[in-house]
Amino acid sequence: MLEVPQVLGQERVRRLLGLALRHGRFPQALLIAGPAGIGKRALGRQLAAALLCSHPAEDGWGCGRCRSCRAVASGAHPDLHWLEADPNTKLTLEAVRPWHTQASGLTPAWGERVVGVVVPAEELTEAAQNSLLKVIEEPPPTVTWLLLTANPAALLATIRSRCQLVQLDPVPARTIADWLVSAQQQEPSRAQEIARLAAGRPGVALEWVQDSRAESLRQEVSQVLMQMGRGRAAELLEVARAWSEAGDHLARRLELLALGWRDLVVVQAWEQGAAQHGQDQGKNCQPPVPLYFPELRPAPQATTLVSAGRLLACASRALALARQLSIWGSARLQLEALLVEAETAWKG
Repeated sequence: MLEVPQVLGQERVRRLLGLALRHGRFPQALLIAGPAGIGKRALGRQLAAALLCSHPAEDGWGCGRCRSCRAVASGAHPDLHWLEADPNTKLTLEAVRPWHTQASGLTPAWGERVVGVVVPAEELTEAAQNSLLKVIEEPPPTVTWLLLTANPAALLATIRSRCQLVQLDPVPARTIADWLVSAQQQEPSRAQEIARLAAGRPGVALEWVQDSRAESLRQEVSQVLMQMGRGRAAELLEVARAWSEAGDHLARRLELLALGWRDLVVVQAWEQGAAQHGQDQGKNCQPPVPLYFPELRPAPQATTLVSAGRLLACASRALALARQLSIWGSARLQLEALLVEAETAWKG
């Protein structure tokens, strides 16, 4: 997941953490939770900068100008110990023990505090968690631990009980869209669509912008949506098998499916309204909202309407499945059931 270089939204969380920083009540162990792409790393870096800053701002956060803040931003602060797992790799005892031993055993080099950050904490093995638990239970007064996770339930209950939990909020789509326009030079309509698809996660939006495969994935999912329109159930089951076995980009494909089903419902409603008012329903008649699949249309020969409620329910299920893929060993059965249900809804 690409890292967004700044914290977007999260005003509630920043206000609460700022109060703790300003009044010296910051916990020695903080568990920052939220789905992938919501901004946990960016917040972790901002907190590390605030905790290590030599001249904190009035709101408790880092000044952004002192030597410590600049060193945190560049990843070169001697009192910041950042441990991050490689993709699809567990954080083992052999990796974790030297990290927390160094963080808790050294005298701060520049100030009065050391900060240890581990991300994603759900990748800690049980042995690694038990090792970390010992230093969280009896932390040196100079050390603050930040654990970043998309799945708090994967951590030992004893670790969770010794950390203060901060749950990050979904970032409003308008905030993400404005950032995509100003910082990523996206067209406003495109930015709005990506922001809607990102479901409150700026990191996901950034991946959509920077991923060179974004358009090819869109075309691939468009073909699957067309298969549904033609009622080819056997082909859909083969799609479920291929996608689940490949694994890569499955969450992205599910999110695109959800967006395509939403587009279909919008187009059908628009064409019904246009027909009632005697307007042209040809290719130039587009709904007044951005469509990610403008080529998508209900089958002209269909005698029944797409079941909008059922199709939107499928879209919600697709998004939920995309966010829970790490829980399933294989999502094939869930994906098969979802595609078959959507095909049925497509037929009305």
